[in-house]
Amino acid sequence: MADDCMGLAQPGAVTDAIDIAESSAAGRHASASLAFVLGLFGAVWAASGAMSSLVKAVNAAYDRIETRPLQHGLRDARRRDLLLLWLYYSAMAILFGAELNAELDRQADIRAAGGPEAGLVKPARRAS
Repeated sequence: MADDCMGLAQPGAVTDAIDIAESSAAGRHASASLAFVLGLFGAVWAASGAMSSLVKAVNAAYDRIETRPLQHGLRDARRRDLLLLWLYYSAMAILFGAELNAELDRQADIRAAGGPEAGLVKPARRAS
């Protein structure tokens, strides 16, 4: 399922790991919520380290010496991290909304045209 979205952008082992995680968390909402919170924490931590490295690299490229005290640098880095995370998650929410809207439109078109009775989609199989 993960390869539907990512295509060739990720290695096969990553796709397999995502598929295993999806199937193991499918029926357990508590473990899925815990995994989401831990993943979000890890993303913020990684973004903070990345921004810190970026600031150090820009300072080195322009031969600048960091003159601000440590707490000001950390506060600014946290603000940048939060802004970047907010922009990223906003973009993901917009893309998810667009995808959901397209799927709902497609389903409405199928229902308007007659649905399974018209042979447009296969009827759902019932487990016996």
